[in-house]
Amino acid sequence: MVPKTPFEASPRESPPDSPPASPVSRSSLLSSQHRGCTAHEALCSDRGGGDGCGSGDGGGGPYALRGSQGAAPSSGKKRKAATHTELELKRLRTRGAILAPSRTAEGAAIVTGKQESCLPDAVMNGMRILDPEAAEAVSLHRLRKLSIPELGNVLRASWQSTMNAMQSLDAAFELVEATSRFRTNGPPMLNLLCAPAGVYVAAMEVTVNGVAYPHCIAVSTTPEAHAPWGKLVDNGERAVPLYVEAKDREHKVPAKKAFQKLFAQKIKDAGFAVNVMDVYQLLVKRA
Repeated sequence: MVPKTPFEASPRESPPDSPPASPVSRSSLLSSQHRGCTAHEALCSDRGGGDGCGSGDGGGGPYALRGSQGAAPSSGKKRKAATHTELELKRLRTRGAILAPSRTAEGAAIVTGKQESCLPDAVMNGMRILDPEAAEAVSLHRLRKLSIPELGNVLRASWQSTMNAMQSLDAAFELVEATSRFRTNGPPMLNLLCAPAGVYVAAMEVTVNGVAYPHCIAVSTTPEAHAPWGKLVDNGERAVPLYVEAKDREHKVPAKKAFQKLFAQKIKDAGFAVNVMDVYQLLVKRA
């Protein structure tokens, strides 16, 4: 029997028929919030088909993420994506990183999967942020199938297998190694949040009770109306995106708390640590 771990994920995705909500505009607030990061800006990221399934069966596996029981059956009615009001945003801004009100307000469906598929899932989430139209031409099922080995001791995608899969699928994207850019001057997490506008895939090490678990997330520093300072996106079923705030980019302590807040949504144990291991930037291929 496979031992249970602090993680649990269900191979589902946000309902594809949920209409994306109009993002809340915060552009009027940006002029008074442009502070911090001045020292860092120079650092130039199957069971069923479709995006909602993981690779393989839907069990918890060796990396169990919270929420493996799955969501309640849909009633068939379309739901309006929840959004924060301007008043709520002003109140939340004083606390740093903001958890999104739902997983359906990003304009594109967020990929949900298992621990073994976290790398291709993060890549796909990044593609949909970087160029939604080009991302539609890439099959998530095929990306997972080609990047996750079926035999061996480690049934988890690697950077090389994922890049090979992207090339085989003739994807209009590429991954470029960028780890050294975030480790030379200052804390990696702060450097990531302060990176030039773009999309990055970060391999994190999550340590729970002395046991380290690898996990990948998408990190966007591309300004959006509802997330002007960027966002962190995970493939956990109930893990909503985390909107980065100006306060998180001022010092290493709030920067690390932002990453911890993202993972705290699904880690059952109160005491855990997160660290950045590797970073690749996701780019659109030049014609």
